[in-house]
Amino acid sequence: MAESNCKLCIYFANIDRIGQCRRYPQFVTKHESEWCGEFLKEMPSVGLTASEVKREARKTLKLRKDGDVQAA
Repeated sequence: MAESNCKLCIYFANIDRIGQCRRYPQFVTKHESEWCGEFLKEMPSVGLTASEVKREARKTLKLRKDGDVQAA
């Protein structure tokens, strides 16, 4: 599985062959040739523009004038 190893994963911080998997808050030391089921070469596109994301967020959240957010 050379095409999906840690070295190519967006969660991997390479530090000379040995690096850190940063998928979760507790970073795990890994060799660049290892791999797991969490491999992601690039972030997936959600297909929404920034204004569409903001509009969807406003449907879910009620924004107050002072900038704080309240659950709707």
